[in-house]
Amino acid sequence: MILESTRALLRLFKTIESNTHLAPGGNITELEQVPAIVLEGPQPVEAMDMRRATYKITDIDRVGETFTREPSPRFYDLRFSISLSAENALDLLNLLEKCSRLAHNFPVLTVTQETTQREREFSWEWETFPNGSGAPNASEIYEAFGSLRVRDVEVYSGVVETGTLITDIITEITPERS
Repeated sequence: MILESTRALLRLFKTIESNTHLAPGGNITELEQVPAIVLEGPQPVEAMDMRRATYKITDIDRVGETFTREPSPRFYDLRFSISLSAENALDLLNLLEKCSRLAHNFPVLTVTQETTQREREFSWEWETFPNGSGAPNASEIYEAFGSLRVRDVEVYSGVVETGTLITDIITEITPERS
């Protein structure tokens, strides 16, 4: 669900600025026009405190007396760097305000996994709200930089097992011998 979550985050930011792009981390992104939002990442960080070594039963067929199970998913926080660019300070302030409202009004991403059609909701939040120096850079563009995190994104192994349900338990009680 890392890919699907990244796409959902990109779509969300495109609602406030159509000139929103995803860039690989560490590369310089050349902007053709401003205002613009550039997300860099994700950098997945495993949420080790949520790791489980158990199985999750995903389906029970009582008529056929079978069950389907899969290993519990791993969970990751997805970290993104974000840069906002505008032609002047007022346009940058407007973009910052839109980002603030976006986090307030839409704190949850609804994501559908392409292969299984599972629908999940993941919260996202600012780690560092974008801020800038208030002065243009060498290209005469006003910029603000920050970071955000999408929390607890599930990643399933893809291994699915089917087994037989236990439908009857027979117990036999025998008296103790003395």
